[in-house]
Amino acid sequence: MKLKSIKIVLILFFFVPSCIDPIDFSEGDDSKSLVVDGLITNEPGPYVVHLERTSNYNSSSTQTEKVQGAIVFLSDDVGNSEILLETYVPGIYKTDPDGIRGVPGRYYKIEIETPDGEHYESMPELLSPVPEIDTIYYERQQHQELDDDNIVQTFEGFQIYIDTSDPENVKNHYMRSWTGTHEVHTQPWDYFDPHFWKPAPKDCCATCWITERPRQIDVFDDNFLDGNQINKSPVAFVRILNSNSSRHFHGKYHVEVKQLSLTKEAYNYWSLIKEQIISSGSIFEPPPVAISGNIENCTNPEDIAFGYFGASAISIKSIFIPASEAPYPSDDTLVWPDDCRTLGNSTAIKPSFW
Repeated sequence: MKLKSIKIVLILFFFVPSCIDPIDFSEGDDSKSLVVDGLITNEPGPYVVHLERTSNYNSSSTQTEKVQGAIVFLSDDVGNSEILLETYVPGIYKTDPDGIRGVPGRYYKIEIETPDGEHYESMPELLSPVPEIDTIYYERQQHQELDDDNIVQTFEGFQIYIDTSDPENVKNHYMRSWTGTHEVHTQPWDYFDPHFWKPAPKDCCATCWITERPRQIDVFDDNFLDGNQINKSPVAFVRILNSNSSRHFHGKYHVEVKQLSLTKEAYNYWSLIKEQIISSGSIFEPPPVAISGNIENCTNPEDIAFGYFGASAISIKSIFIPASEAPYPSDDTLVWPDDCRTLGNSTAIKPSFW
């Protein structure tokens, strides 16, 4: 299939193992590499692919260039295919909700063509099955963490665990992720306009839901788990109070855990990124190097692209921590005299699970 050309981009990751060559940040280099981020699963679509271009090394801007006008083609090894629809959000492409769907045992890849005639392809990824999460539960505990001043702080909260299993005599690689959601109530009617120095009540919105995601990457293999039942595996810790002693959440708290299957190549890719994140800022941190992922420029092999297009089965379990587990006095309320949608990661649309 002949695709149109396009310009593409995404987030550039760096890492530093001895087997990878450091990046040559030469003066005057204004090249911008394509970065791709996407995933197909056995869950119903739509599936999303993000396309961006990296910023120049010497640029002071933190904004990446979103890639528009691209053609993104998704296919499997048995003849199914679909061209992704470019959304109104720059750099984001989606499949039809009723279009192609991931099936365990099949291989998937994407092809991208840019307006400048460059043609990119991902290496085929096997969508492997993943063990079910049998149970999800929590325990109230205390965690100790180092703050920004390297002082040990103790936090009260809930440790989230899951029980699952690992297939016998099969080499498996996994990724886990979780999201936490809680409800907030603000006071938009008390908004005060700082520019005109007078009250300016807002009509919306007083009730929102905030979704939180972990910053760390959780990947592992079954080297020491092959064929075993995995009980009380820790996934997340939900604080009751923030570091400034303010209430982290009021009312009930919803936790959703996802377990994904990874190919060995995807596992290696995310492990490198995880290690770079962990070592960031350390005196032992090696010089930055590029993690190229599984995207190649078929037109110009010397043009290195970044990011990863993966295929994974997903197992999902969720649980509510009821408000009674962490009671609070009625006067312990969030004071935010503004539209609740101005809070980070918030929405006024009630989640379907709430």
